[in-house]
Amino acid sequence: MSSELGLNYKDDISGNGQKKKAAFCAPSAYQFEPKNLSNGGILLFDECDQVFDFIFGSLCNKDGIRPLLLATLEAHFQSAIAGNGIVFCMSADTTQKEIDYIKAVAPEGTPVRLIINKYQPKRPDINLDTSPSPEGLLDLLVEKLKSGINCFVLDDMKDGVKGCKSIAEYVRQELKDIPDLTLEIHSDSMDAPNVQEFVQSADKKSKQYRFVVTSPSIISGLSLKNQRFVNGVFAFCNGILGDREIKQFLNRVRGAEDIYMWIAEEGYPPRGVNPDLVTPQEIHDYYQRNYAANSKHILSLKTDYDPMTNEWTSPHFELFVKNLSYKLMTMKHLRHFTVEHLKEIGYGIIQQQFIPSKGVKKIREKLADIWGGIDLKEAEAIAAARILSDAEMEEIQHSSQDMPPELKPAYLKTRMLQTFGQELIDATTFEHKSGTELSGFAAMALKNKGGRYGRHLENFYLLNQDIGEAIARDYAAEARQLKVSGERFAGDIRWNASKRKAWEFLGLPEFLNPDKWWEPRDFEQMGNTAKKYHHRVRDTLSLKVEKISNGQIFGELMYQVGLELETKQADGQKWKYRRITPDSWKFAQMYLAHKQAMKVAKEPLPEVTAVPEIDSIVLMLKDYLPQARTREQCEDLFGTVTESQKNEAWAMLAQEEQQRISALFEIEAIQPTIFEQSLAATEESEVKTQAQPAPITQELSVLSTQAIAVELPSENHQQSTEALIEKLLKISNWAELPMSQAQLDEIWPLLSESQRSHLWRISQEHQQQELAREAIALKTEIKELGFGSHFRSYVIKAVSGGVAIARRCWGLKDDCEIPLNQLLLTG
Repeated sequence: MSSELGLNYKDDISGNGQKKKAAFCAPSAYQFEPKNLSNGGILLFDECDQVFDFIFGSLCNKDGIRPLLLATLEAHFQSAIAGNGIVFCMSADTTQKEIDYIKAVAPEGTPVRLIINKYQPKRPDINLDTSPSPEGLLDLLVEKLKSGINCFVLDDMKDGVKGCKSIAEYVRQELKDIPDLTLEIHSDSMDAPNVQEFVQSADKKSKQYRFVVTSPSIISGLSLKNQRFVNGVFAFCNGILGDREIKQFLNRVRGAEDIYMWIAEEGYPPRGVNPDLVTPQEIHDYYQRNYAANSKHILSLKTDYDPMTNEWTSPHFELFVKNLSYKLMTMKHLRHFTVEHLKEIGYGIIQQQFIPSKGVKKIREKLADIWGGIDLKEAEAIAAARILSDAEMEEIQHSSQDMPPELKPAYLKTRMLQTFGQELIDATTFEHKSGTELSGFAAMALKNKGGRYGRHLENFYLLNQDIGEAIARDYAAEARQLKVSGERFAGDIRWNASKRKAWEFLGLPEFLNPDKWWEPRDFEQMGNTAKKYHHRVRDTLSLKVEKISNGQIFGELMYQVGLELETKQADGQKWKYRRITPDSWKFAQMYLAHKQAMKVAKEPLPEVTAVPEIDSIVLMLKDYLPQARTREQCEDLFGTVTESQKNEAWAMLAQEEQQRISALFEIEAIQPTIFEQSLAATEESEVKTQAQPAPITQELSVLSTQAIAVELPSENHQQSTEALIEKLLKISNWAELPMSQAQLDEIWPLLSESQRSHLWRISQEHQQQELAREAIALKTEIKELGFGSHFRSYVIKAVSGGVAIARRCWGLKDDCEIPLNQLLLTG
């Protein structure tokens, strides 16, 4: 398009910004002055839907520049229209969402005219391979090349067993005369001279090659019109590109006649968003929910923080969530949507399965070996590279040009050193699938493939720091944008602080002990809590817990912070013990030490002023209480938090909500439980005969749900086990227990199941009697203190429910007694 208009396209126009004419990519848009369009200017967007979507990508937020680019886009629109100019937004894939966006960013009242090109060129049939995997199509590609047909191939993955690099190498090994006639195009080779020559003059340079294989680097902006590849266009679509991008690729070879395609049934969903979401409104609410929870953490440390408001209704964010919605829906059914899209624009679809002559297994294994060799070679190249200087790294990171391929191994090695530190890298080992044992930089290159291990260790680091660091990082993401343009984009929010709070809420820090073997019952509460708040866990931690076991939840949470688990079978049991592996713990500690050392040299994060922090559990409780419709639901929520947290959440509720929830407790108090009926029957006589109530400082020893033991004189400890069992089985009242708790614990495993059940019933009867006596005393004391009836009912019910409820309310350990004044005054 640029060349046809006589313009020299540039990625960076910083030295060209005052000129009246320019062709540039989206990240450089702010360098072109809007005033240049103010006198009858023409603003033209080629493939406008892709441009608008590209602005939401990572390349358009370097150094926090995205809000500036979005503001510039509006300014360009405003200037061109106000100056009696015109804006052309062109694309074959324009939909209502793009039209709505154009209307929103143009000056109010601007007429928007939709010009529809109804001409449809005659399009060929596409041979669609419906096999589960593409080995048959790859075999057909080789046969085509062997028969002398030149082929142009798209593979939407650069790396991996079925990626562009592996496909290219497979063909080279199958056809010994093809290597010098092959052009391989992907992000690692884009700066190679032969690739640049091809991109600049595709029709001319393509005559040198019989086989061109490309990743998505050139799915648009390039046209081959010389008919060289019209009989051999292949597409291996593994789920990276969406339906529109796949269609765009087919247009690279003009006049193509024989097209062969394999498309994965399901694609990869966009990263950073819950893939279960569907509609734009659901995605909008997802971001706003996470922001609302996390912004309170920022406010707790930065008193002058200005929360986002108008950002949630901006046309940019509206298009952002619509685009995400479209991607999420189409990726779930990628093959279906792509085929339907191709049919709409006139392609015929011939569905068939290509059966490879060598067999699927043989080709699959060879591809795996090829990728393993490429992967190993790249890791070894990183290890052999030099460490770049700070000046060299600075220059690369701030350059508008692609990195020279010869510098990439050195850059990756230097980044690895900065991220992990020399000690951890030296300690790292990795066994490659080929059996090769790697260590150091080569091992870390493979272990951290895709950056996942580094992200997980960073989670471990944040979990082990004061929450202020996570909050400062979340604020820093906004501060970078505010520094550039004074504005923020809602789609770029981060919620590290909420993640850290979620791990704490689930109890993960309690299990960061590398020496202890954990039983399933140890992390049962963690799993149950995660499932109870599964929506928040899904939102905050991107972890879906509804259909997995507590053990799997435990393992996934450990994995999120870079730790691995080992297991051992429990003797005579089906379950297993779990423990953090010594190596993963050691590596995590090395990472912590490296990060602490880096802190000294690093520039500090944006300065924040410490003020009292708002507890995320309080915020969660505040959000859930209005949804409760019964007293049981309220008590279920109260049972998972401390009394202080409950009171803070209560204070944050609207008065109407407080009255509604209070009414739930009043209504139930009118219908007393069996226990409360027994209290009423005995209350009058008890009050008459009872001594003066104990002082408010007296401690209430809450009964344990375990067997209650009465200590007897020391000579009883010498009785034989048989005699103890005999006496134990004769008791009819638990108060007559003839032994100490320690003796009971010792003989309890020796009893039969029926004997234990019989004794358990006796202990429960005794427990209820003790609870009744304690509750009557408590009720009398509460009356004298002047508490309201609904509060009295609540406390008595809590006591009658036993120690489990009380201890959960206050977060106390099993062996901790509850002081009466604490029970009354914090209740």
